[in-house]
Amino acid sequence: MPGNVKTKRDEKMWKRAKKEAHKSYPDKSEDDDSFWAIVQTIYKRMKGVKEEEDLNYTNRLRYLSGLEKL
Repeated sequence: MPGNVKTKRDEKMWKRAKKEAHKSYPDKSEDDDSFWAIVQTIYKRMKGVKEEEDLNYTNRLRYLSGLEKL
């Protein structure tokens, strides 16, 4: 688990975010960096991170998915 997952509640939310990512993107593998970017994005939204703070993860996700070139 990443460093921003610190409490038991955070761990539960991380597992839920991971489950949602698997459900939404069944073709993505856990070996794929873009899968973990998706999980991180879902997790941060569950925690209520502001859009501005989340923008970096969204851009990274688009880049890793091949939707956008940096």
